[in-house]
Amino acid sequence: MVDPLSTASAIIQFLTLSQALFVFCKQRYQSAKNAPKELKRIIEVVTSLDKTIRAIKAVIESEEYAENPVHLQTLAVEGPILSCIKHLEEVRSLLGDDNSLNLRGRLGWTSKGPKIEEIIDKLETEKSTLLLQLEVSSLSTIVEVKKILEGMNEAPSKAPKVSDDQIYKWLRAPEQETIHDLVHDRCHPNTGTWFLDSDDYRNWKDRSVIGSLVLHGIPGSGKTVLCSSIIEDLKALCMSGVGFIYAYFYFRFDDSQKRTISYFVRSLIKQLSMRATIPEEVYDLYHSCSYGQEQPTKGQLVKTLLCLLSNSLFERVYIVTDALDESGSSEREELMDLLYNMHASCDKVCFLMTTRDDPDVLDEMPGALPHKRIRLDSNDVNADIELYVKHKLTTNRKLQRFPQGTQEEILSSLTNGADGMYNSPEY
Repeated sequence: MVDPLSTASAIIQFLTLSQALFVFCKQRYQSAKNAPKELKRIIEVVTSLDKTIRAIKAVIESEEYAENPVHLQTLAVEGPILSCIKHLEEVRSLLGDDNSLNLRGRLGWTSKGPKIEEIIDKLETEKSTLLLQLEVSSLSTIVEVKKILEGMNEAPSKAPKVSDDQIYKWLRAPEQETIHDLVHDRCHPNTGTWFLDSDDYRNWKDRSVIGSLVLHGIPGSGKTVLCSSIIEDLKALCMSGVGFIYAYFYFRFDDSQKRTISYFVRSLIKQLSMRATIPEEVYDLYHSCSYGQEQPTKGQLVKTLLCLLSNSLFERVYIVTDALDESGSSEREELMDLLYNMHASCDKVCFLMTTRDDPDVLDEMPGALPHKRIRLDSNDVNADIELYVKHKLTTNRKLQRFPQGTQEEILSSLTNGADGMYNSPEY
C-alpha cells in the first residue's frame, strides 16, 4: 500500500537535493572555461525532473486527493522518485567538492564523464516513468499539471520566448566583474590575510554572530583592495557550500551607473540570478515591462530583489559593497533604508560594507540594522603594504639591481612612511 507521508517525504527530499545540485553545477558551468558538456546535461535533466516532481506534488496536494486518498494508490511514483534521489546522489559524489575552474583536468573527466552520462540516461528513463504515471491518472487536476509542465501557468501563450542572456542585457546592470578583476589582480596573494583570519570576519562568515560588518578608514587605507580579497574568499566558500551565494558592488562617484540605487539593485539581481537559476520573479518583472520593451521602475526592481533574496534555493546570501561613501548623497538615506529592508525581509542576508570615516555615512546607518564597525588599523594595513613592496622588490628587474641594503631601506621607508595609506593610481 502506498503511504502518502512516505511519498511526500520522498518528494521533499528530491526537491532539496535537486535544487542544491542545480546550483552546484550551474556555478561551475558558468565559471569554467570549456566546461564539459555533461555538466550542461545535468543542469537540463535536473531542471526537467524538478518540474515533473513539482507537478506530481501539485496533484497530491490537490483537493481531489484530499477528498479521495484512494487515488494515491493509482499514482505509483514513490519508487521512481527514490531512484532519482539515488542517481542524483551518485552524480553529486562523482562531481566531488573540487573548487577548481578547470573541471576537465582536475575532476578526471575522461573517466567520470561516461559514468555521469550513464546516470543521466537513467534519470531520463525515470522521468519518462513519472510522466507516464501522470498521463494515466484520471484526475481532473492533471489538466493543470500539464500546464505546469508546458510552462503555461506563468505567462500568456502569446508571450515571446526569452533567453537568460536577453534578460541580463535588458536589466542594464553595470559591469562589476571587470572592476573586481582589475583590483584583485593588483593584490599580493596574501593581501588581507590578517582580516580573513580574524574572529570578527570568521564569526560573520559562519553566522556565529548575526549582523553586518562595516569596515571604515581613512582615504587610501586599502579598503577596496581588502574588499576584493574578501570577495575572493566568499567566492571559494560559495563554490564549496551548497546553497551559499554571493554578490558585490563597487560604488564609484565618477560613474553615474555605479553610484545610484537603481543600478545597485540591477547588479544584485543579475548576479544572484546568474549564480543560480533565474527565478520566476525576474521573468515576471520582464513580462510586466511589456516583455522587455520598457525599463522597470526603482520600486519594481527593489520588490524583485527582496523576493529573490527569499528564494528557497539560497541558504545564505553574502552581499559585499565597497565605498558606500561614494554612493549618491541625494539617495543616501534611501540606500540605508533599502539595506535595512533587505535585512528585515530575509535573515539569510549577510552584509559587509566599506566606507571612509565619513560621519554622513556612518551616522546614517539605521539603528535597527545590527552591525559592527571595524576601523582599519594602520599596523594591519602596513602588513599588506610590506607584502606588496617585498613582492615588487623580488620580481621587478630594475629594483633587483639595487644592493640588499638599499632594498631593505626602500622596504622600511615605504612601509613605515605609508602610515596605513595603501592606495593605487586607479583605486
